[in-house]
Amino acid sequence: MAGDEPVDLHALLRHSRGRGAPSDVQGEAKLDSLLRQHSQQQAKEDAKEAAPPNPLDCLREVFRDELVPAFEQLRLKYAADGVTLSFDPGPFLKGGRDITIVIEFAGCGMRYHGTVLPNSIAFQQTRFNRSDPGGLTASGPTLRTRGLNGCTFREFVCERIAAVVQAALSRRS
Repeated sequence: MAGDEPVDLHALLRHSRGRGAPSDVQGEAKLDSLLRQHSQQQAKEDAKEAAPPNPLDCLREVFRDELVPAFEQLRLKYAADGVTLSFDPGPFLKGGRDITIVIEFAGCGMRYHGTVLPNSIAFQQTRFNRSDPGGLTASGPTLRTRGLNGCTFREFVCERIAAVVQAALSRRS
């Protein structure tokens, strides 16, 4: 009978330890693998859920880095010819949505009040002169913000300056 045979307790313990250890290591390795897999999946989901940058904040950087310096260059360049330029992006740079550009030449001027939107800047324009500083307000141009940089802004402002200079010259004739 099996119960009559002597039992080697030490052999039994060695045998059970030998069996237990590999399964413990395998279980631990499996757990580590599962947790690594979960961590990688979580990282992928977090990356997908991360909010894209606010387009207006990106545009504020473009204003600070490129548009303000471009406008300042134009202001300095055309001041000697009698063109007065001012640009106030302050409210927009501080988190608002408004900018103002004022162009004056030979008693005529144009004030552009812009509302910055994610895809464009919509302007309202007010034409004024020395005899009528209140001026006449109307819908103005729109400037697309996609790809907006210092060069495209310079071109936009130069077109506005040319319109004011042309209006002043035609008024004199």
